[in-house]
Amino acid sequence: MREALKGYDFKRGLDVLENTGALQKPDNSDNGKRAVQRKIGGKNTKLYAINVTLLSDSVHES
Repeated sequence: MREALKGYDFKRGLDVLENTGALQKPDNSDNGKRAVQRKIGGKNTKLYAINVTLLSDSVHES
């Protein structure tokens, strides 16, 4: 995500993605963290789960 938002304010970029619904809001149990942990190739990896459909819909509406 940092690479995708390079040159922009990272937190503000995450806020925009969250407000459009493209990034899931953190649960109370996540302590406000937006990255989710998934097992990929047998290793735990933190990533940002983006709903590309919602993201592309919001871009086309602008």
